[in-house]
Amino acid sequence: MGQATSIFEGCLWYARPECETPTWVESAVEHSDLERARRFTSPADASRFLWSRALLRYALADATGRQPEAIRLEERTGLAPRLSGGGGVYFSLSRTRSLVCVFVSKAGPVGVDAESLQALPDLEQLAAVVLSENESDHLRGRLDAEAFLAVWTRKEAIAKALGTGLPDDARSLEVPIPLAKFRDMPWQRIDGQWIVATIRPPEGGGQIVSIVASLAGQASVGSIEILPQATALESASRARIRFIAP
Repeated sequence: MGQATSIFEGCLWYARPECETPTWVESAVEHSDLERARRFTSPADASRFLWSRALLRYALADATGRQPEAIRLEERTGLAPRLSGGGGVYFSLSRTRSLVCVFVSKAGPVGVDAESLQALPDLEQLAAVVLSENESDHLRGRLDAEAFLAVWTRKEAIAKALGTGLPDDARSLEVPIPLAKFRDMPWQRIDGQWIVATIRPPEGGGQIVSIVASLAGQASVGSIEILPQATALESASRARIRFIAP
């Protein structure tokens, strides 16, 4: 039996910030990160920001072969930072109250967004301002917090991959509606160029994560593989993501 052919590979890094900041976080943040963190009004938000910056540097170091302290980021107003010097590496990051995550690939532009799976008392009101008419029709009779958050993270992830940010009217950005629950969530195409998958990462603490990748010119995809990988970083995990040809 032949080896499965991968048409896209990336690495999802994620961590669950704790009260005690581990050494790897402290060693990877720069003075500019600390200065920016001081501007947050919430200590918890400041801590999550520092965790995300440290995790990003370790993820980019792994992808480029550099040391984390050698990673330089160029800040961009209203957009995610950019890796100084390029290096052919694409990345996206997201953070929630209990998770920070980074998706990195050399294959092309990517986007990632995470949300905590939780009850949404105002679900109907949220759906009215987020879901397009077509999306609402597809979810009629099965709209719940899980389905809504899957659609929301998909919208955020594709906006990040495009580099445009979410439009003021989120309804104007349509994404494929998930066809199954997360354990068996299939991949789906967006406009022929992008592929999106929504997953529950191993040891992710009840988080929903949507990943978007550029597959322009690629043939159809048969499956998605999520392969946990070891990391020496305390309270952090990573998983190799592969989209496999049929």
